[in-house]
Amino acid sequence: PDDFAYLEAFGWDNVIWFLNQGIEINGEPLTWDLFYKLPGDLPICDDGLYSNKWIMSLPEDHRFRLFVTRTSEGKKMLQYPDAIRNGWLFGKFESFESQYFTCWNKDRVVLR
Repeated sequence: PDDFAYLEAFGWDNVIWFLNQGIEINGEPLTWDLFYKLPGDLPICDDGLYSNKWIMSLPEDHRFRLFVTRTSEGKKMLQYPDAIRNGWLFGKFESFESQYFTCWNKDRVVLR
């Protein structure tokens, strides 16, 4: 364990998801430099649901809001059922149960 460190990172932290998506900030095409100047820390979501209302309460130039509303990958992730979306977007690993099974049913536990 002393040889490793855990680095928490999310999709909205990675500029690669944003490039070539036609995103502009104040009329400027999104570049690496501009991207890393944008706010990226998420405020606490009290109910843990990360609803559309909560997303739209974030500033328009917030990386998370841009990710789920303007990038093709983020839009896809936002459409997943709650349990899978929480795993993919927020790393809530208990939500990852059974995600790779095509007949997944959140009421039936396949792996624990």
